Amino acid sequence: MDLNAINNLQYVDWKVKPVMHIRGTFGFRVVLVMLDESEKVQQKSGFSTKKEAEKERNNVITALTNETYIVDNNIKLKNFLIYWLEEIMRK
Repeated sequence: MDLNAINNLQYVDWKVKPVMHIRGTFGFRVVLVMLDESEKVQQKSGFSTKKEAEKERNNVITALTNETYIVDNNIKLKNFLIYWLEEIMRK
């Protein structure tokens, strides 16, 4: 079992920064506090308008609140299934 892969999926707290200009477009940053108390920063950018970025920011906040936010888009199915079995189903 790859515990690092599982731990990288679990956040215990989060902050979503305000929308800002990022390289000629709009975007925002998501700061995830992980189980080991480290911080993982994710940048969401490339929005052509501030309104688009605000809409996506609100979607991210909703997903974080509902605990449906996808932390890693490149996670292997095997590692996700281990996480799902150990952390979701066993509870």
